[in-house]
Parts: sequence; C-alpha cells; structure tokens
Amino acid sequence: ENQKELEEKAVAWATVPKRGNEFETIFKLAGGMYLEAMRYQFQSMAPKNYIDIQVITIMCHILNKQQNERFEKFVYCVPPEIMVRMFEKHGQSWMDTKNNRPHAIASLVNHEEYMVYLDKKKLLTHRFIFAPVLFSEHWWLYVMDIEKREFFVLDSKNIVSPSDERSSLNRFASNILDQLRIWAGAPSIFNQGSCSLLPRYVNIPGQPNETDCGVFVMKWMELIDPTGLAASCEANRGYNIDKWGEKRVGGKDNSQQRQ
Repeated sequence: ENQKELEEKAVAWATVPKRGNEFETIFKLAGGMYLEAMRYQFQSMAPKNYIDIQVITIMCHILNKQQNERFEKFVYCVPPEIMVRMFEKHGQSWMDTKNNRPHAIASLVNHEEYMVYLDKKKLLTHRFIFAPVLFSEHWWLYVMDIEKREFFVLDSKNIVSPSDERSSLNRFASNILDQLRIWAGAPSIFNQGSCSLLPRYVNIPGQPNETDCGVFVMKWMELIDPTGLAASCEANRGYNIDKWGEKRVGGKDNSQQRQ
C-alpha cells in the first residue's frame, strides 16, 4: 500500500460511524484523560460538521511537540479549553464588579486540571502565542505578539468585529493569555493602568460555507507565519483554502469535500 492509501484508511477508520463504538478511544497522548479523543470527536472532521474542541486541543499539543524551529523557539499554541470555559462562564461581562478587575482564571472550577498541561517555559520564552477558541458554534484564532505587544484576530467569517459582545470577548482573551504568562512567571504585557490589548482583525479570505471555521483555524496554526502577519496585518491575504492544495482534511482536498 502506498502512503495515500494508508492515509485514507486511517481517516476512514477514525471518522466513519460504526454502530456501538462511537465512544471508543482512538487517540491518546501521554498525560491522562484530558489528552484522549474518542471516535465521535474525530467524526466531527467529516463534511458539514463543526470540529470538536478535543480535536483542536490535541492538535495544539502535537504542534507544541514538533521538533522544528517554529514551535521550539517562536510559537506556542495554548489549547482552547481554558479560554472556552472563561468565555462560557463570564462572556462579555469580563470585569469583576467586586474589585473592578478582569475575572481570574482561578474562578473556574478545577482550572488546575487544564493548567497542568501548559508549558511554562514556552509561555515565558516564545514570542508568539496562538490561541484557538470556540464560542457560539464558531472557531477563530488569536495571535499574540509578546515582543511588539500586539494582538490579532484571525476569523474566517469576519474581517472586523461583528458585535460589541465580540469586541469585549476579544479584549478579555488578551487578558486571559496575559494571566497565563503571569502564572508562568512573566511580567504583564500591558502598560501600566491597562488590562487588555486592542485587538486587530486580519483581512483574510473567508470560509466557503458555515462549518469550515475549525478547518481554517487548524491550518492557520500549522502554516501561518506570524512574523509576516504582524508586518502586514490588514493587507495579508497569503493564506486561503485554495492555496492549501494537497493539504488534505478528511481524505480529500478540503476545498472539495467540506462544501
């Protein structure tokens, strides 16, 4: 069997529904239950589905373990669980009225379960943080440039913030990432008197349907150059689904299968 046939068999084994074993564990990384994925979660990669949070969580961990200069020295991917749970709990009301400060990650029940999988060293040393998030059935990606104190939003549906609620969430997101870096031992990225960064949307091509947002986020994490992104934020159109070509999702060219 050639490589193409093996890839297609692996995708089919993981994603094709089989009676009675949707909850079978098919993928496990060292570290415990948090890093396990079941068949039904990988089935979310089939056409016309929203990609399950566990799939992108595991992708973050795999990318962070890549032995190449990009992920060893410059880019760290923060798994989405903490950001998603903070958004779900506090939403756009991200300032705690009791102390007039942003809600702390410690407000989450059992937040330590997710913090233990974060790499403190990379949070301290890497210039760029990628942070995928899922909210209201839509995925998008945050990119924080620590060196330049800039914060970007990559959204396959929007090139500007679609609502006041989203604008508040974006500012909250920059604070959550700053909290994680402080937990790791870094100083705050914010100027004195500030508790967030002003998010900037990147002008990029949009998704061709309602469900491919997660695919875009996965490919951005894998391929996008954050150095080039920071230099040409609004004008950057270097990444779109047509240019991925042979980068297959679900066993076929993504632009064809996930219509």
